[in-house]
Amino acid sequence: MSAGQSGSIIHCDADTNNIVFNLPAIDASNKAGIHYTFVNTTAVNGSKTVKINTNGTDGNDKFLMYGFNGATSITDVAGDTLTIPNSATIGTVVRITCLASGASNTAEIWLAEVFGASAVTNA
Repeated sequence: MSAGQSGSIIHCDADTNNIVFNLPAIDASNKAGIHYTFVNTTAVNGSKTVKINTNGTDGNDKFLMYGFNGATSITDVAGDTLTIPNSATIGTVVRITCLASGASNTAEIWLAEVFGASAVTNA
């Protein structure tokens, strides 16, 4: 993925293959505020996953995850890989927005809003 694709709605069809998305590194040219929306256009197959990775190289990148699934909320700040698991149904949406980055890619903080699947994990 690239920063130029910010604002894109990405349709995820993990019916036959695992999918891995690598977010761009946030640096002087790619500013905070870029965002992507991932939508499951099919239910994720029982043996497949959709993974979304930060692209920093320093180990400080984090997802702040907040979810909406009925009355259940999810909060999690650990990790730099989100996984939409094989239990995710059609219509599961994960919207990711970069909130902040440090100088020389020292840290990236992404807000991941999860709609419809409390089983999305962050590791």
